[in-house]
Amino acid sequence: MRHTTHLSIIVFVLMFTGSAVAYSQAAENGNDLNSAVSTGAPQIVSSPNLAGYDGGVHVTDKNSRFHLLINGMVKTRFDLSGDEMVQKPEGMASDVTRTFHSSFNVPFARLMFSGHVFSNKLKYTLFYDFSKNKLIYAFWAWHFIPKKLVLKAGRFKRPFARAFLASSVRRQFIDTPLGMLGHGIDVGIELGNCYSNVNGFEWAIGVFNGSPGTSGDLSPNITARLGYNNGIKGYEETDFNGGGFRYGFGISGSTEFDHDNNNATVHYAGADVIVKAHGFSANGAVYLGGSAMDTIFDESRMRHVGGHIQAGIVIGHLVEPIVRYGFTHERHVKDDVQHAFTGGVTLHFIPNHHLKWENNFTIHNTPLPDSAPQNALVDMLFVSQLQLFF
Repeated sequence: MRHTTHLSIIVFVLMFTGSAVAYSQAAENGNDLNSAVSTGAPQIVSSPNLAGYDGGVHVTDKNSRFHLLINGMVKTRFDLSGDEMVQKPEGMASDVTRTFHSSFNVPFARLMFSGHVFSNKLKYTLFYDFSKNKLIYAFWAWHFIPKKLVLKAGRFKRPFARAFLASSVRRQFIDTPLGMLGHGIDVGIELGNCYSNVNGFEWAIGVFNGSPGTSGDLSPNITARLGYNNGIKGYEETDFNGGGFRYGFGISGSTEFDHDNNNATVHYAGADVIVKAHGFSANGAVYLGGSAMDTIFDESRMRHVGGHIQAGIVIGHLVEPIVRYGFTHERHVKDDVQHAFTGGVTLHFIPNHHLKWENNFTIHNTPLPDSAPQNALVDMLFVSQLQLFF
């Protein structure tokens, strides 16, 4: 335990030192980068085509019929976890057993391609993660009426759960909250109004593969989302823009039919809200999960309940303290309510998540069945992560 503690202190100092050096060099030599990041002003190079940096490295033909935007993202992470088993024999004092584990890892190393072809209404997105050797997203979208009617097809996020729909680059916490249900990345088609980038009403409905089952056939899964916002960036949790009170809310529903003949259907519903004002931001959600037999109403029952609430505030465009609570409950299991409390602080060396250092500490309490020799499992997790996005 003493060696683990010393190692954690060394890692923390190294990350802080590296971050401070990067920040000082950016402040001294990176004025052009900071300007490009904050204003989005492209830097044009001498070429028959337009090229430079504008939210990413971009190339555009002179008629603007073809456009390519390249982004990269790398996250370097240090994890220190501790498992605490609490034993409470009847009539005896509690006995606590702890084990600790630590490691470095690179959970994300992504290269992202996006843009449009033939017309600025026909857009595409490709995400490949080298740390997982996997294609994460691959889809195209035809904007029939921009921000009003958009058809999307390929592999992407189902329109369910604001906390999941928020980009992993722009989340307030390192990991998604405990209690989030019904979300997922799937292959399918979706019709909507580009809900993450509009003011006013948001809507989307899609048909996806769903769980493949033993046969691998289409289930299918139908997911829909309806929401409203008054101009807030509702799928970016941190409030970099400041300004007056802004809000957004949404409801989502997801159901999976039994076309794969596995005699099981799964259904989820969720409601979420986000508010921001003068650098402060807060959001929360509640989720319900149920199951049935062949149809939605055949022996239908609610099985899962989950939710979370979180908040943070940006101070001096640099420091962001954050807190979060999440819970989940499997209703068919007696006394099975899990709780997770997370606190942390993020240092934004370059704004808009381009270079940041995140530190989260989580306590996760998991009750165990009465038949188990232990009555509770308490997980303690410290995560320190450096993110570079360009």
